[in-house]
Amino acid sequence: MSRNTNRDSNVVSESPLIAIDFASIGLSSDVLRIVEDPFLKHINIRGNAGDTAFMQAVESVLGVALPTSANTAVIESALTILWYGPSEWLVLCGNESEDTLLNQLRSALEGMHSLVTDISGGNTVIDISGEKSRDLLKKATTIDVHTRACATGDCALTIFAHASAALYQYDGAPSFRVVVRRSFADYIGTWLIDAAREYKI
Repeated sequence: MSRNTNRDSNVVSESPLIAIDFASIGLSSDVLRIVEDPFLKHINIRGNAGDTAFMQAVESVLGVALPTSANTAVIESALTILWYGPSEWLVLCGNESEDTLLNQLRSALEGMHSLVTDISGGNTVIDISGEKSRDLLKKATTIDVHTRACATGDCALTIFAHASAALYQYDGAPSFRVVVRRSFADYIGTWLIDAAREYKI
């Protein structure tokens, strides 16, 4: 839960989970840690993965190639790219990067059959890690999150606690992130707190 003040306009933004206190679960971070990663920028890219010019143009801006294998992610220090479908990707990056990336992508793709959209205001990200993280995720989704099926760099669009979401593993701790719509965030935050209570026993 947090607030962010725009230094240029003095506009205060509140994260979608401003009213949710994950610390109230009362577990040590090595057992289970749930935090919001607010105010990331979410950029949706659509285009033809078979179009070499499109793929090269995007890579020239992002510095890495778009993932083309189903249910995979590219995870870099500055940004993450999730495969959303054969012709769709989600880029997550820091707040300060968004305007530059948006403008550069739109410029690089000008005239091509493509679309670049800022969808930041509609989403947030919940970070889940710790030894009980897989157990918690098993309650929320029907996809297989066992180590044999889910590893660093894997992602999926799924139903998470009865809401649509994107889930990906970003390291072997294990640590996961769930990309949820703003309208579902408060519900999912409350659901996660309730579902995690058993780990205090």
